[in-house]
Amino acid sequence: MRIFVADQATNAIDIFNLTANGNVAPKFRIAGANTALGTPVGDGFDSSGTLYVLDQNPANIAEFSPGAHGDPSPAAVVSGGLTGLQNPQGIAVDPTGITYVTNSTGGASYISVYAAGSKGDRAPIATIFDGQDLLFIPAGIALFKSTLYVADPGDQQINEYNASAMGTVDPTAVITGLGNPNGIAVDSLGRIYVTDGDVVSVYAASARGGATPLRKISGPLTGLNSPAGLAIRKSNIFVANRGNASITVYPLTGTGNIAPVRTIIGSNSKLNAPQAIALH
Repeated sequence: MRIFVADQATNAIDIFNLTANGNVAPKFRIAGANTALGTPVGDGFDSSGTLYVLDQNPANIAEFSPGAHGDPSPAAVVSGGLTGLQNPQGIAVDPTGITYVTNSTGGASYISVYAAGSKGDRAPIATIFDGQDLLFIPAGIALFKSTLYVADPGDQQINEYNASAMGTVDPTAVITGLGNPNGIAVDSLGRIYVTDGDVVSVYAASARGGATPLRKISGPLTGLNSPAGLAIRKSNIFVANRGNASITVYPLTGTGNIAPVRTIIGSNSKLNAPQAIALH
């Protein structure tokens, strides 16, 4: 298993060993003219190991074959006017390859859903608009079982939707009281992890309304610096920090003002505005 970082400022996917630490170079990199990557903001995998990269400029979803590195051409690209991709922010991929993308338009923002195997100028199979919150500005998105979890910095909350929803729907649940939620992830027990300002907050699977987090990681020792995306693996939380171009790793049960157990940072890492992180 490795760490895949969508590096927004370098138009690259940086790939590190899972235990990488310090000022280390990526094990591999996906970058170059053939990749057509431009401002990647999200990444994820299906069960076959295909890598899906969400690009903001131009707005598209690029798919790379398992094990791809160097300057490969995508195996498929979803792009064009029919796709509905508009200022995309985050991506979630189910095991079959169905992809869910948050689009922040400044108006009626939405989640667009694409069938497995989509390529070219392909319309989404569903579009989800929020029927409850007028300031809905979707950012990070995560899929757990049949539920989509969306960080909504506009309404300062987390919205949950049925993954099979379409059209204008109310969330099935909402967690309120956040400040500026951005990245989001869910562990195998359904606990919800969200980057919120310079904080990682953890909520119970059953959290609703103004629920108090189970715990928070925050403070000067944490190294959190404008954190964006995050990912969970068994006993660790992996966080991409845009502010100081780093990846910080914490114990899954970590709380308070704790130092990371590992940090990838420095010129050798090639990191510059890392936006999203996936593990595979």
